[in-house]
Amino acid sequence: MYKPGLQVFVPDSGRFDRSKLFGGRRTIPHQPRVRSFNKPQNAFWTSGFEFIIPEDRTSPVTADWLCFSQESNQLGYIGESAGIFRVRPEARILVIPTEEKFLEVAYRYRGVFTDPDWRKVLKDYDGVASSNRGISGWDCISTAWGNDGDGVLELVAEVDVVKPEVGLFYLDLSPELRASLFGEEK
Repeated sequence: MYKPGLQVFVPDSGRFDRSKLFGGRRTIPHQPRVRSFNKPQNAFWTSGFEFIIPEDRTSPVTADWLCFSQESNQLGYIGESAGIFRVRPEARILVIPTEEKFLEVAYRYRGVFTDPDWRKVLKDYDGVASSNRGISGWDCISTAWGNDGDGVLELVAEVDVVKPEVGLFYLDLSPELRASLFGEEK
């Protein structure tokens, strides 16, 4: 289930660099399907948090983007650190939980064939999110922000991405940061 409260941005290489964010509205081109998937191109992409062991809130924390990249052997798309953002309550997010909802969005924001015109969608919303993997080619549970999240995303921390030789990649959260993000005792 999609929960917009906290989001993670992992650059595709190197370290997270906050100076490259918040440049105002991005130009989202309207493009028919590119390489068999239909997602907003040139958007600022974030992914939600997941506990590696869902029922254990003390387990390491990862993001669906890290899991997908690791599972699909796209390790070159995982930087060395990440930015953690809190989504402000006033953020206008269009959540697409099913293929049927995707088709409704495509119809409402008519583009070409069955593809929405993402420029139109991101004029009405701050972000558009897929809450399930594989919906019309969205490879992981993620949110595309049309304006770098400027005004609706608050950067709360920068953390390292831990890449063990065995096991899932995860975010290196200090006990203090875990307590701040998840309301846990230190």
